[in-house]
Amino acid sequence: LVCAGTPCTDVSLAGQKQGIFGNTKSALFWQFKRIVDEVQPTYWFLENVKMHSKWEDAISEALNKAPIRLNSAYWSAQNRERLYWTNVTDKVDLKVGNDPILKDILQYNTDHKWIDTTNKYFNNEPLFEINGCAQRARYWGKNKTRQVIEFRKDQKANCLTTVAKNSYVYINGQVRDLNITERERLQCLPDNYCKAISKSKAVKALGNAWTIEVIKEFFKNMKYEMEISESTTLAI
Repeated sequence: LVCAGTPCTDVSLAGQKQGIFGNTKSALFWQFKRIVDEVQPTYWFLENVKMHSKWEDAISEALNKAPIRLNSAYWSAQNRERLYWTNVTDKVDLKVGNDPILKDILQYNTDHKWIDTTNKYFNNEPLFEINGCAQRARYWGKNKTRQVIEFRKDQKANCLTTVAKNSYVYINGQVRDLNITERERLQCLPDNYCKAISKSKAVKALGNAWTIEVIKEFFKNMKYEMEISESTTLAI
């Protein structure tokens, strides 16, 4: 098995949009391609973000495989749409997810970092008592910006990124940061998985991480195929 999540910096819809060619961070994709070609593994697996069709098509052409588009929301309390190129399987059953919501993973009896919203604009009303939200810098007027709290319209958290303010939570009229345990749970990791590193590093690591239950759905197909292969060999 060769697996990778190459940098999204230059292909993300919110990123630099420089693509996968030339001297860009996202050009690291070609090293994944090179390794797969040289090693010829039984299985290979690549993850990346939702991106412009130009770059998605270029990766698909290079790998001779279209991506499987999945949202972690089926397995996690966060909205996290990703593209997966792989030869492990051509389909993942969405019915296996338990569709958790944000309030299911929160820690209530602990200290939290509450956000001062005094000078921040609420651009819409929260639909739920516990609501996922984010703090954005939005332009208004002429050459002016203001900090805006934007609420989700479902009961999920925003996609975790390397920036903490992209994933906040609104509870009973107040806004707070998600702590590291809550972020771990959104990625389906065990509590205290990141206890050996600082909070800032943990936020970045978890923002770049894979949602474990999603990856398990792919890899269980690999395990099944291997078991079938082994039993056939034994029978022969």
